[in-house]
Amino acid sequence: PNSWTCGGWTLMKGYLNTPDVQKAFNIPKYMHWMEHPDWTGEGKYIMTAKNIIPLMPWFASKGVAVMVYSGDTDGAITSRASEYWIDTLDLPVVAPWRPWTLDGGIRMGGAVTQYEDYFYFVTVRGSGHMVPLYKPESAFVMIKSFVSNQSLPIYKKSEVSTEIGALEMRVAQLKRELAMEEGLLKKLKGG
Repeated sequence: PNSWTCGGWTLMKGYLNTPDVQKAFNIPKYMHWMEHPDWTGEGKYIMTAKNIIPLMPWFASKGVAVMVYSGDTDGAITSRASEYWIDTLDLPVVAPWRPWTLDGGIRMGGAVTQYEDYFYFVTVRGSGHMVPLYKPESAFVMIKSFVSNQSLPIYKKSEVSTEIGALEMRVAQLKRELAMEEGLLKKLKGG
């Protein structure tokens, strides 16, 4: 009755066992990510708790930081659905919604809202349900920031980023013009 096939655990296991990721998170070489014992060989998810929302105040009372994240193109559990249940917690907002980046510049990662008691809601731009699969670099920056107790990189509009954006638009325009000229030249040559 409440099971569905999800290949994400295999990909996550592979990702978390790569030497670069283990090194980045200071995981000893002898430790390896393993599948959860409740997952069968077919990757069927077995629900262990119907609702963990009531646990959130308990986590907060113990000083445990919580990060809830959603891919903003996730059709299974939409970011709005996550936002809705987070709103039911009635937590005061410490830092309102803001964009975050991968580089502190123009490479957008998503958005983040920080609530009281170290509770964060993060969206990952352009990602579906399995964020580490669809957006591995964004997932890395997000998780690294969280476990390091650092803010996600803030979007900083600068003259350089504005110039880069303008140059990218000009390059795209020149490519279109070139393609049109090549098409015209081809027609003139009879091709």
